[in-house]
Amino acid sequence: MTLLLVLPLTLLAFARRFKDSAEPEMFKSPPVLGRFKVDGQDIPFAGFGGLPGFDTLPLPPRVKKKLAKTVLLAGMGADTGKATIRFEKGRLELDYDPAKEPIFEIIRENFRVLESQSGLKTWAIAKPFTFHPWGGACLGAGPDLGVVDHNGEVYGNPGLFIADGSALPAAVGTPPSLTIAAWAHHVADGPAQRAS
Repeated sequence: MTLLLVLPLTLLAFARRFKDSAEPEMFKSPPVLGRFKVDGQDIPFAGFGGLPGFDTLPLPPRVKKKLAKTVLLAGMGADTGKATIRFEKGRLELDYDPAKEPIFEIIRENFRVLESQSGLKTWAIAKPFTFHPWGGACLGAGPDLGVVDHNGEVYGNPGLFIADGSALPAAVGTPPSLTIAAWAHHVADGPAQRAS
């Protein structure tokens, strides 16, 4: 079996086979198989899963054979959020230096420990990425500190509400679905209560 590692911000990597066969093939396994700890740590989040659907891609047979024995590993944690994005000369420009974010080295170290303890040979994709961007319409104590108030209502625009992850003022550090759902429920309660 081969391992494919991910870091959210997230980092990808591959590990060489540790078995000649994997049952079931990772193409037929669920996308999420579970979560694990490295040296007893919960944070950063670390989980693993299969690659369902990858067998339908137009790839050479030998690549598909290797991917059939590949497991996706994900390591996630919150970065500092020290980044800016601006529109310049018709393009979005991002000012962000992942080398200044300690979470990436923590996650990389966790995967090095996993590699040394399991005997797996890993290969990491160098550039971290995120599946869960946050911010953009952040919650703030006033219009000079954020876009929305504690009820999710946009400052200066009565009746306009933000109920998604863009209102989160900081990265959650784990998959944010429950946090976003709780925020959306909270935002929806306000107009619903006023209407009743």
